Amino acid sequence: MELLYDYNKDEIKNSLTIEQVTEYVAELGGEPNPLPDIILCKTICHGGDSHKLYYYDNTKLFKCYTGGCSADGSDAFDIFELTRKVMSREQPKAREDSDWNLPEAIEKVAQYFHLLKRFLPHILGLRKRPIQSRLQFLRNAYFCLL
Repeated sequence: MELLYDYNKDEIKNSLTIEQVTEYVAELGGEPNPLPDIILCKTICHGGDSHKLYYYDNTKLFKCYTGGCSADGSDAFDIFELTRKVMSREQPKAREDSDWNLPEAIEKVAQYFHLLKRFLPHILGLRKRPIQSRLQFLRNAYFCLL
C-alpha cells in the first residue's frame, strides 16, 4: 500500500514568498510579470492567453479577471486550486473523473517547493498514513474551512 504524508494547506500557502509563487507560475506556463505585492499572469487557470490572472501577496490568492473561473463564482482561488485547474487541463487522468483533486494539488505544490520534511503531519508527528486515510483527513479539513 502506498503511503503519503499529510500537509497543512494553509501553512504551505502562507509560507510561500511572492518570488516562489512567481517561479511556480512560470513553471506552469503563466508568464508571470511580478510587481510589488502582486503578480500579473496569463490566465492559465482556464487556458487563456490574456494577462488577466492576478496574484495578491497580501491575501495569497489569485483572481481571474475574465470571470467564471471559480467553481463557487468568486473567481478568487489559492495556489492549490490554480494547480488543480492547470493540471486537470494539461495532464488528464486515464479515468472518468479526470480532474485533479485537492490532495493531489497540495502534494504537487509541497513537492515542488521541497516542503516534505518541513510540513510533515502536524497532528500525527512524523508518522505516515495510508493514502485513503490521508485523503479522508484532507477532505474533512477542507470542508471544515468552507
